Amino acid sequence: MSKKMGRPPTPKSKAKTEFLGAFVDPKESKTIHRAITESGQSRSEWIRSALAQAARPIWIISKKWQSSDLRGKTVEFKFTLPDSWFFHGVGRFQVRHHRDRVRIAVEIESTEPVGSGLRWHVFYLPQHLVDSIERHSDTSVAEFRCFESVAGLTRSAQS
Repeated sequence: MSKKMGRPPTPKSKAKTEFLGAFVDPKESKTIHRAITESGQSRSEWIRSALAQAARPIWIISKKWQSSDLRGKTVEFKFTLPDSWFFHGVGRFQVRHHRDRVRIAVEIESTEPVGSGLRWHVFYLPQHLVDSIERHSDTSVAEFRCFESVAGLTRSAQS
């Protein structure tokens, strides 16, 4: 008789799911747990959704801006999305490099107050919108501005 009860382990080559893990600092953990709670999703659903969004950037080539020009800088934005949602606010640029070191993905991260918490938005910018970025004339508002009705803009919202 076997010493262990239950089903024998499945070889990794036949596993139907894969575990992905990450360590975060306590401040990040608190923010993430609050977002998960406010979203109404299970922890696994929220994490899968966030990872799936991060895995689908819009890769572009910018002749106007280097990643160092935009990364972490503030931006005032006004967007009308294809589904008629209107967004206006101030956020920060995040820029990722493609492994070819030529293409970049430009995103705007922004939060808005919702009840006692915050809702986090990430806007993935297509080529024509990155090309329309300009320095803001009022730097007390933001360093850059990006105003346009956008046909190809995609959005992710995490509460």
